[in-house]
Parts: sequence; structure tokens; C-alpha cells
Amino acid sequence: MSEDRSTGYVVTLAQALTATSGLILALLWALLDKETLNVLSGYAFALRAGAVSLGLAACFSLLTIQYVIAERIKVEKGEKDGPVADENKVRAVFLVGWVSFLVGCGFLIKLLWVIS
Repeated sequence: MSEDRSTGYVVTLAQALTATSGLILALLWALLDKETLNVLSGYAFALRAGAVSLGLAACFSLLTIQYVIAERIKVEKGEKDGPVADENKVRAVFLVGWVSFLVGCGFLIKLLWVIS
């Protein structure tokens, strides 16, 4: 029962990460109008890096969900025993997704600080 609960938590967090990354990426793209770009002309690297980082976060969170589903299928077929959320691939991709999300949010906060 706890395995199902931990796997559910991982999938829920990965789905939330995908949605949040997409929304913040849309906010970051909204900064690309001409007036804002004049203010942010020296911060083009931060704008690009934030967009790439948030895009990677969304991709890694989708990859996390894919790995969880693939490992769950292996458990159901009897090819593997043990909790799905403890698989090293799932852990690594989930961690990289969250780190890239935090980096992207950091770039966005920096840009919003410059604008205000």
C-alpha cells in the first residue's frame, strides 16, 4: 500500500511540475515584448537560460512519469520486485527536473527584479 502511495506522490508532483513549468514559461515568454526587451537588453542570457531551464524541467517531469509507468508495468508483469519510486532512474530524473525548475525560477525572479 505504501508503494502505491509513494508512486502516486511522485506522479502527482511530476504532473504539478509540468504544469507549473509550462505556466511560468508562458510568463517568461510574455517578457519578450519590445518595451520589456529594451529594459532587459543586458539580460538576454538570463532570459534564454530561464526559458531553456523551464523547458527542460517540463521535459524531465514528463520523463519521470514515463519511467514510473514503465517500471510499474514491469512490477505488474512480475519482472521486477520493489517499490517503483525507489528506482534510480526515477529518482535521478525527478531530481534533475526539480533542480532545473528552481534554476529557471531563479532566472525569472532575477528578470522580474530588474523590471520592477
